[in-house]
Amino acid sequence: MTLSQILPKEKGLVMIVGKGGVGKTTFSAILSIYASKQLPTFVTSIDPAHHLGDVLGYKLEHREKRIAENLIANEADIDELIREYLSKSINLLKNSYKDITALNLDKYFDTLKDSPGIEIEAMLHYIVSLVRKVDEYKYIIVDTPATSITSRLIGLPWVQGVWVDNLIDLRSKIAGLKEVIESVKAGKKVTIDDKILKELIQMREEIERNKKLFMNSDFTKIIGVTTTEKLPIVDLERLSNSLKNRGIKISSVVINKYKKDENGLSVINYLKEKFPEARLILVPQMNYEVISIEKIEKVIEKIEVL
Repeated sequence: MTLSQILPKEKGLVMIVGKGGVGKTTFSAILSIYASKQLPTFVTSIDPAHHLGDVLGYKLEHREKRIAENLIANEADIDELIREYLSKSINLLKNSYKDITALNLDKYFDTLKDSPGIEIEAMLHYIVSLVRKVDEYKYIIVDTPATSITSRLIGLPWVQGVWVDNLIDLRSKIAGLKEVIESVKAGKKVTIDDKILKELIQMREEIERNKKLFMNSDFTKIIGVTTTEKLPIVDLERLSNSLKNRGIKISSVVINKYKKDENGLSVINYLKEKFPEARLILVPQMNYEVISIEKIEKVIEKIEVL
């Protein structure tokens, strides 16, 4: 078997997840080099502790950079993602409340950018924007932050859905359109004149699309990375259980720095039991630092897919 077995069939999103320090960035680089030999590929790191450029052997920044014939890469600037997300949100509010001329939202920008959880919303917005380019970049590979952040990132549409549903119910009562909203929730097409309600319903539709994005196991592949140590494995199990509650599964598990010894074989058996539907990828312990495309290609030759 080859790494082709763990990629989406024709095009799609690949999220590399796992505990900090297990080798997510290294495997993101490995998979992106491999994928780019097949189809146009975009690899990004949304981990604030960027090392993707170091592994690939290129200086990367927020601006996209071509580093091979079929490979574009960047290290997303989280502050820039927040600015882009807030600018879009503020413009939406301004358009929805044009009649309130005294509403000066710009002065709240600095406060909003430091709000708890805003970076996770910005990351989600960025991933969704990349997915819209999937016909240009057939494979979109995302090197994610530590599991505590990634779990909240993937679960965010469900949290947003609860809030927006409550706002829709409240606005429909204010506008006297409760029966109309019940029809909308039932999937019926109706005409709504209330502009704020229209915006909320559009937000709800976008949230549902984002849920389906993560739940579509043919298009979106969640690949967990661990080592043979206990803590990263436990961390990955916790993430897997959290994702299962959303109807999302980890499609493959990478054992980084694998050694074919008694402990290594024991870990393989354990992971097969805990992740019965997932493919296992063995990335061997190398006797050199993997910090260039040339060295990555040597590692690819030694990888086993079970």
